Amino acid sequence: MSAYEIVKYSHASIGALALIAFWVAAFARKGSPLHVGVGRVYLVTMAAIVATALPLVAVRFAKGQFVTGAFFVLLLSLVATACFVAWTAIRHKRDWHRFTGRGYRALMLSNFAAGTAVTVLGTIYSRWIFVAFGVFGAKLGWDMWKFLREETKAPNWWFVQHYQAMIGNGIATHIAFALIGLPRLFPDASTGVLTYVGWLAPLAIGITTQYVLDRKYVKKTAAVRRTAPAAV
Repeated sequence: MSAYEIVKYSHASIGALALIAFWVAAFARKGSPLHVGVGRVYLVTMAAIVATALPLVAVRFAKGQFVTGAFFVLLLSLVATACFVAWTAIRHKRDWHRFTGRGYRALMLSNFAAGTAVTVLGTIYSRWIFVAFGVFGAKLGWDMWKFLREETKAPNWWFVQHYQAMIGNGIATHIAFALIGLPRLFPDASTGVLTYVGWLAPLAIGITTQYVLDRKYVKKTAAVRRTAPAAV
């Protein structure tokens, strides 16, 4: 077995563990020892997925697959951001300045730059899945910049950042399962239509879930900002 195959199968095995950990943490009572413990395991496995994906992406560039390579760079940036934000939002929930330090700003720029580049490349080469994820990445970078510029933060900012990041991780985990795990279990089901579903369905479900949660929690954040001066 070659070094490339070892990395590839390690990447897939860690991904399977991440999928299991995601759902265990999701169903566990929030804040419970099980939720915290399994959540840490999940974030560690996601970090390992990013690490093992780096040589796989490098191989794409080495083969001259620059458009696909750029797309995977964007995916790595998105996953790295989700892991970083999910972890640091809890760790620095009482220190917004540490949360939005150099790591946060570097990932903000990475998402915006990679998302914009992939959107342009996807449009040029009519790769519409690339366009969808490119727009998503660029918007994430823009949203991170807006959050950075906000002068007043509501008390629950860290909770909002945490669940939004975990939704992003969930999108990545389920896309990987739909496009790598399912075709191995059901080889005959790997058609063009199902490939699009595998890419876009987790993205659509994740965005919808975030919209519902944002209406519940971010609305409270806005109310706190509006009433803060009067309260003072």
